[in-house]
Amino acid sequence: MFGKLKKGLAAFIGGIFVISYIFLFLPALAYIPLTGALAFEMGIWYGIVCVLAVLTIPLSMPFAIYLIFSTYAKKSYLKMLVYSLLPGYFCIASLLLTALMMRLHCLLEDFLHFFHK
Repeated sequence: MFGKLKKGLAAFIGGIFVISYIFLFLPALAYIPLTGALAFEMGIWYGIVCVLAVLTIPLSMPFAIYLIFSTYAKKSYLKMLVYSLLPGYFCIASLLLTALMMRLHCLLEDFLHFFHK
């Protein structure tokens, strides 16, 4: 009884994530050039790191879809739920890395401005 319920619930939740990742994948690729245009105001290396950090989010979506299907086929439902949130993990890591790079850039500018006087 509970095995069928767990399988059905996992299939439902996995299906929701797969459909949402399919619909979010293509529009996500469209905003990458926009973030690149904004990120390169800080400098070339900061811009490259920020764009690569943001690029991991849409690229993790097809990988998460693959992991959802493969772990569901192996009947590892808990792993499937963890892999369903994979783009969310990359989103959090990307935001933290981008915020760190922006903060380091501001600190470096202040440091150079202080000694340039």
